[in-house]
Parts: sequence; C-alpha cells; structure tokens
Amino acid sequence: MVTKPLTPAPKPPSKAEKHPPKGNPPHGENARGKVVNKTEPAPKSAPSNPKKDYPPDFHDRELEIAKEMERTKTAAEHAPGILDVVGTVLGGGRGRRRRGAKPAAKPTEEPAPPTKTPAPAPAPKAPSSPPPAPPPAAAEVKAAGGSGGAYVKGKTKRRPRRRCELVPYNELECPPGNDRHHVVPDWMLRQGKRGGLERIPDMPSLDEGPAICLENGSGKEHDTAHKHTDRPAARVGREGKATGTPGTITLGQAKKISARAIEKSTGGPKKGGCSRADIQKQLDEQFKAHNDAVLRAVKDARRVTDEIKNATNGGKDY
Repeated sequence: MVTKPLTPAPKPPSKAEKHPPKGNPPHGENARGKVVNKTEPAPKSAPSNPKKDYPPDFHDRELEIAKEMERTKTAAEHAPGILDVVGTVLGGGRGRRRRGAKPAAKPTEEPAPPTKTPAPAPAPKAPSSPPPAPPPAAAEVKAAGGSGGAYVKGKTKRRPRRRCELVPYNELECPPGNDRHHVVPDWMLRQGKRGGLERIPDMPSLDEGPAICLENGSGKEHDTAHKHTDRPAARVGREGKATGTPGTITLGQAKKISARAIEKSTGGPKKGGCSRADIQKQLDEQFKAHNDAVLRAVKDARRVTDEIKNATNGGKDY
C-alpha cells in the first residue's frame, strides 16, 4: 500500500488578494501590464417622478408659478389673500385654498412717525410806551398861566373842609345847588378870551385859580359875587391911577375887591358867611405874584387895547 506524503493544506487567500486595492498601484510597484481597477462613478438613479407621469405642460406651469411667487414675495406680506390666488393656480383654477395652507395675514399698518409739533412762536413784544412828552417851554407855561405864580395841587376833586375854604378850580367839588366861582375873576388874569393862551405872566391858569362854592341862581350868592366884583373893578381901573394905564388895576386892588364881594354874597360872619379878612389871607397865600402886578379891569375882551396888553405883559411890547 502506497502512502502519499501529507501535503499542507493551501492557505486561504488573504483579504488583500480577494479584494485588490483600487486606484493607483502601490508606491514603487511596476504597474505596467497589470490591470488596475479604477473607481467608477455611481450610476445615476432614475427620477422617482418621470416626466411622463405629469401633464405635458406641468413643468412650464411650475416654472411660471415659481417666477410669480418670486415677484409677489414682498407684496404677499401686504396683500391679504395672495395665497388663495396661488392655491387657485396650483389647484387648476378651482377657486379654493390648498389644504393645509394658512390664510395670508392682514398687513399691519405701521404707525406713522410722531410729528414734531413746532414750538409756538414767541408772543410779540408789547410796544413800549411812548416817551413822555417834553415839558412845554417856559414861555408857553407863562403865557398859559402856569405854575410860576399859582397854587399847584393834584387834580382829584374834593369838597372844601369848611364853608370858606378856597380850593383850586379843577379840584373843587360843590354840593348840589352850588357853583364853582373864581374868587378873583379869571377874565382879570388873561389878555384875551376864556381858555386862550394869552395869560398874564405869573398868574394861575383857569383850572388853578382859587375858587369857592356859591349858591347858584339869579339873585343868589354866585350872581351877587359877580356884581360886587365886575363893577367895582371897572370903576377903579377906569382911569388907571394905580397903574398909569387906563383899564387896568393892580393885583392888590383885585384881591381886596374880590374878598369884599365874597363877604357880601355869603352874608358875612354874622350870618354864617365868610369874612373878607379870611378870604384876603388865603388869596395872599395862593397868589405868588407881587401885589403891584398889573391886571385887566375891562371885562369885555373886544375893548382890550394894545396899551392894556402891554401894561399887563410887564411893560413889554405885546
């Protein structure tokens, strides 16, 4: 019996032999004449939705819709119901929203930026009060019978504190039935008509002349005072013995005549009236001019001559 020698079993091929490396040969190995496996790209899988399964114009419509969606992307945020339009196109024009699609949100109006209220214009400044009028010239004051020789007080009217008190004409307030009366008649203190500027120098004005309240009416105190003043003044000044100019008298003579007239018209102290001494004293206090000052003794202004005007003007040419 012939026995065969035992031979070792062949080794199984290694993993490298079973699966030779793909790609380039190992470094330093001559690959000439050898077949080297090259990596092949994976075959492309067929589309899951072949074109033949859709209508012929489906892809064109889809492309048109995509473009339309791109154009209306921004407008969709402000135009409610835009998705309903898109759903109608995709749904074949059946006029209903796609299932699961949410309605477009209504655009929210952005609040308008707050407008700045312009600051109110500053109120116009009130015009400054006009500057006070300059005081009249000394000549005008003198001609108008200013305060050069007058008794000056305020202009608030008041009643006399006693029966025979003399008060400036514009301040005197008399009770009903009484009139204000210039003790020394105003016509004696001016060269022209009542209210004119032709005043005798240093004499009080019409409003500043010393005055008293006398009972009015014909034959009453006021009427009696004028009779006992106008006539005696015209008689004393007819020849002008004291002044040298006919038709004029001195201030001293005018005071005496006027004080006597007030005593006569009020009845004198015995009848509760005024005394000439009291009236004379008040006249001396309120007239600042000297008793030698020349006054007019002609009551009618039309009979006042230039000679009388020159004499009452202090000897200066009128």
